[in-house]
Amino acid sequence: MDKRYQVFISSTYSDLKDERQQVMQTLLEMDCIPTGMELFPAADEEQFEFIKKVIDDCDYYLVIIGGRYGSTTADGISFTEKEYDYAVGKGMHIIALVHGNPEVIPAGKTEMDPEARLKLDAFRDKVSTGRLIKNWAKAEDLPTLVMRSLMSAIKSHPAIGWVRANSVANVELLQQVNQLQQRNDQLTAELSTYKSKYVIDTSILAKGDQIIKLNGIYKIKNFKTIRNWTYEISWSFILSILGPHLLTWQHEAWAINNMLAKATVRANGINVEDIQSCEITEELFQTVKIQLMALGLIDVQPSAEGTALFWRLTEAGKAELLKTASIKAISQE
Repeated sequence: MDKRYQVFISSTYSDLKDERQQVMQTLLEMDCIPTGMELFPAADEEQFEFIKKVIDDCDYYLVIIGGRYGSTTADGISFTEKEYDYAVGKGMHIIALVHGNPEVIPAGKTEMDPEARLKLDAFRDKVSTGRLIKNWAKAEDLPTLVMRSLMSAIKSHPAIGWVRANSVANVELLQQVNQLQQRNDQLTAELSTYKSKYVIDTSILAKGDQIIKLNGIYKIKNFKTIRNWTYEISWSFILSILGPHLLTWQHEAWAINNMLAKATVRANGINVEDIQSCEITEELFQTVKIQLMALGLIDVQPSAEGTALFWRLTEAGKAELLKTASIKAISQE
């Protein structure tokens, strides 16, 4: 995928206008994104804070030093030098183009103030120390120097760069989709292996019209007496009672136990309208849950807080419910 690199150009603007235009043209021809101080005409401390953010977004820092030190901040340091120091502090790759013979620079483009001249010389020494620099003599030298220096920097110090959004969509997203597909295939294979290891032979399990004996307690309204009950019911009966309610998640303790207990005692002749509370013994209720899970009829999940359990029919449970609880057509002969 082709990348575009953003390059921050730093120099004194007034004496290097032509040179900067040459450099910007070269960068544009290299399909790079040039940016720099001339885009921000208000050279002040507040503006400099914004310029630092622009430098943060750039991939390379290009400094061009000619014959002037440039406009200075309140502490006497030029904005060009402040930009340079910030870029160095950020660890950016620096491309430095330094005029090789400042003595021959025309008077109109050189520093006449002695103090500023000393600062310029010190800045040149700073930039030239500890890194390779390229010397230039006239504006015509810069395009070739910039092209060679930037190509070398991209090769030796590759940056993140920028890409068009549609390129990302067309290439990187397709790569991500491919990686996700591979991961999905891997997880599917792992799940298949897991299921094969822990599959349960339901042929040996009690189900359908086979019987389970349940017991529990109930309390009649307006009476303090708690009564015990014991009844036999089939697994088909359990599914027919609970199934329609388990098409959505149901709370294990609040709904399901009470629902099945009331249905059981009602089926055995007790008027549930007179019952204040009714429940199945906890041990037997857990047995019912485990059996329905083993048969693959229900899914049991904890709440988000992990403080309660909820039941819901699986697809297999729905199919079994429709088979056992739906109304069959009357045979007409």
